[in-house]
Amino acid sequence: MRSLVFFWRLGAVFSFPSLPFLHPGLMRQPSDTEEPLEPKGSFNSDCISEPGSAPSVSAVDKGAEALDQLRRAHAAMQQYMTAEMEAYAEDWKLLGNCNEVMEGRCQEVRASAKDAVKELEKTAELMEHSLPQLASIDKIEAQLATLTEAVNRIDEYSKALADRFECT
Repeated sequence: MRSLVFFWRLGAVFSFPSLPFLHPGLMRQPSDTEEPLEPKGSFNSDCISEPGSAPSVSAVDKGAEALDQLRRAHAAMQQYMTAEMEAYAEDWKLLGNCNEVMEGRCQEVRASAKDAVKELEKTAELMEHSLPQLASIDKIEAQLATLTEAVNRIDEYSKALADRFECT
């Protein structure tokens, strides 16, 4: 903010096309109660003449040099801000592309999850229908064990009868 006030006190109003928030109309004018701000860097108060006095030749040269430095600084700042804005625009494009890819991937995952749920529902239905058949298999297995036991007893009994009557 100090540099903006300094630019204003120099009487130089610059337009920053890439920086709308630095519009000259938005810069505040220093009030009479404020203490004067000393500029930093290579700018000093020697290049500013006092009101009502004629500027010296060295002050004019320094003022012209200061204005030239300000123009170069403005051009460098404009170039920097343009590059930054282009980089931000590229970042946003990349983020947009990433979002589109992620959205597509999420839709694929959602679709495959829905398919998996449908298949699991079908499997659960088939299991429900096969439960009575599985229960009947258990009954048949128990009956088969009983029949096998009965066949073994009959076989033993027939062998005992064959031995008793000596039939071979």
